[in-house]
Amino acid sequence: MTSSKKFLFTAESIKALPLAEPGSTKPLIFSDTRTVGLQVDCKPPRKGHAKASRKVFFYRRLIAGRRPRQKLGTAHELTIAQARRRVAMIIREDKITGEIKNRRTANIDYNVAQMIDDYLTDKGPNSTDDCKKLRKGTWRNSEAAARNHVIPFFGTWSPTEITNRDIHLWNDTLIGRGITQVARQKALSVLRQAFKHNRKRYRIDPNSSFPDYVIELNLKPRQTKFSASEFFRLWDFLPISEKFINTSDDKARETQRAVRLLMLTGVRKMEILDARWEDMVPFFNGRIPALKVPADRQKKDRDFIIPLSPVAEKILEEQFWASKRPTDRTQNIFQHMNTQMGLNNAMREQGKFKETPHDIRRTVATAWGALGFPKDLIKWSLGHKPQGVTEEVYNQYQYLPERHEMISRWATILIDSINTYNPSSQGGMWGTHDDLVGNLNVKIKSRITIDDGSAGIEPVGHFPVDHKQIGEGG
Repeated sequence: MTSSKKFLFTAESIKALPLAEPGSTKPLIFSDTRTVGLQVDCKPPRKGHAKASRKVFFYRRLIAGRRPRQKLGTAHELTIAQARRRVAMIIREDKITGEIKNRRTANIDYNVAQMIDDYLTDKGPNSTDDCKKLRKGTWRNSEAAARNHVIPFFGTWSPTEITNRDIHLWNDTLIGRGITQVARQKALSVLRQAFKHNRKRYRIDPNSSFPDYVIELNLKPRQTKFSASEFFRLWDFLPISEKFINTSDDKARETQRAVRLLMLTGVRKMEILDARWEDMVPFFNGRIPALKVPADRQKKDRDFIIPLSPVAEKILEEQFWASKRPTDRTQNIFQHMNTQMGLNNAMREQGKFKETPHDIRRTVATAWGALGFPKDLIKWSLGHKPQGVTEEVYNQYQYLPERHEMISRWATILIDSINTYNPSSQGGMWGTHDDLVGNLNVKIKSRITIDDGSAGIEPVGHFPVDHKQIGEGG
């Protein structure tokens, strides 16, 4: 390698670069001859750090007569091609930013930031507006998308000033920052919905139209399911760690109960984590306990009832007593697990699962289908929105007795299979990525019949009659 401080960057030349002498306060700096401004700093060696991680790519740019440097990443994280692409995106973003600064934004009576604030206020959970509210989770995600991606770019603009070209430049800027397709699509959707909402409220010119720009999503649906070994391991997963979210045995046990409920019910993560004690309801005079998910907390426009198997009921009873018999019925059942990412992080970081909480739902649904449970019961148990006028409007029956029978059979099959599973026979601590259905110890083979739904069942009370009531003393 040449001793020059400026040469053509290649993988071999970067690898061959020496580090600064130990104890030195200044790194050795080298520049690329192909991409102007691309540099690599070779810092002094540091104990416990790989040599490549001490070589850091920077981009030195000219802004208003100054030459600030922007860190791109280490040679351990980035290839030469990736570093050059990042420089190209920064150059493009600088050009876009320059165009934005030159736009006329004076004398704007109503800007995008105000428009989005009005939209989120009207659609928020505490709104008194008569329009349809956003679900709690949707509202939180919309607020985050607006705050992180929309307002920093368009906040001071007039809503009627935005063009297709502006959306295109904005999308390119977000791409340059590494924002995913899904996140960009969400941000654009919030901007579009806020515009339409406030146009109907006559806060902006009702004759104005929003740009028709579309962010193309080329995403394949996630297909990941648990293997038998990992699914059965998940049942006993107990996240105790000082580094991550659960730092005590109580919190770890609560997380375990929440995970087990997901495995037993197949419902969405937030339908369990957002559940409150007041949502506990029994049916048939207390013989079938269930959780009621109000319409404003899930995807459908009507309440969703989750029948509970005896095993699930027992888990909730344990959680009730572990929560020191809460007297406030509006309190979340799972106090320590009511954040969006808490369970995800626990499974990924502490459990070392490659699967996500939503993969539990996909795994359970797949197992139900393979075991021969009726499709209609699976659909209703998953909380999927009915299709067609007949199903959505006229058929209000939710198959509660049949779903309770199915969910109870599933609990029996799952627990029996976990108890009889022998991981050592699969060739490793937790075995290979074996098929779950093939490892289910199915002992109940009689099929479930579906009632015609002539008799509707209404929820009454809050706990099965033979259980301790919330708020009672002893």
